[in-house]
Amino acid sequence: MTDSVPHKSKGVIVEPSPLNHIKLELGLVLCVAVLVLLLSSSFSESLIVQLMILLGYGVVASGWLIWRIRKTVQGLTEPE
Repeated sequence: MTDSVPHKSKGVIVEPSPLNHIKLELGLVLCVAVLVLLLSSSFSESLIVQLMILLGYGVVASGWLIWRIRKTVQGLTEPE
């Protein structure tokens, strides 16, 4: 088969990338964010407290992702 012939493959194919684990972590962070959103009302009746819980989770999750991305990119750009 040549490269010009379209191939029908089954399933989702993710090309190898050094950032694939970051994509997985982003998916996990988003799933947990939905859970936090749904459960925040059971933690407190106050809307302000619920918003603070969501804001706190967002800050921690984004900090984690930024740290992981910077660490991965730094590992890729360092000379061997």
